[in-house]
Amino acid sequence: MQPTAPFLQEHGVDLTGAGVLIALLSVATTAVTILLGVLNDRLGPLRMMWAAIALGGIGLLTLIVAQGFVPLAGGLLLAAWGYALPGVLVSLVVLAVFGPRDFVAILGPTMAMMPLGMSIGAPLWGLVHDLTGAYSPGLWMAAGLCLAAGGMITLAVRSGASLRQRVERDLAQGYRLLPPSAS
Repeated sequence: MQPTAPFLQEHGVDLTGAGVLIALLSVATTAVTILLGVLNDRLGPLRMMWAAIALGGIGLLTLIVAQGFVPLAGGLLLAAWGYALPGVLVSLVVLAVFGPRDFVAILGPTMAMMPLGMSIGAPLWGLVHDLTGAYSPGLWMAAGLCLAAGGMITLAVRSGASLRQRVERDLAQGYRLLPPSAS
């Protein structure tokens, strides 16, 4: 979020307008989080994820080309779908891949990675700006990373149940994850 105000300035909005747009993004992300939960109940996690990636991607593309307050507001409203997605999706993916038995033990460390990713992403976006003179190339990179992450998540969710069954079978047969001296 740190480079958002300069990005918005780069696209024709003064700092006051940028503050209003950032507030709009925050409110929209909260509302979209609730909507993602409803979509998950109706469509399932993978369809919900791809719908959010599509809407968020359209938002990113809009932000890249938009100039002025109103077009940027529309782009941010769509981008909110991408911003809200990790908070909803992470627990669903952990449950689908690892099952209920290990859910709590795996969810905590997984959720702890989100702030780490955010702390890396903002300086990288600034670095892209320093190297290119614009913030938009960072949004193109973000769109590509979202598509790649969506593909990996789809693969993990689709293969998670069979992988979990194999691990459970191996553990039931006495296979140990750690050698006896390490446990």
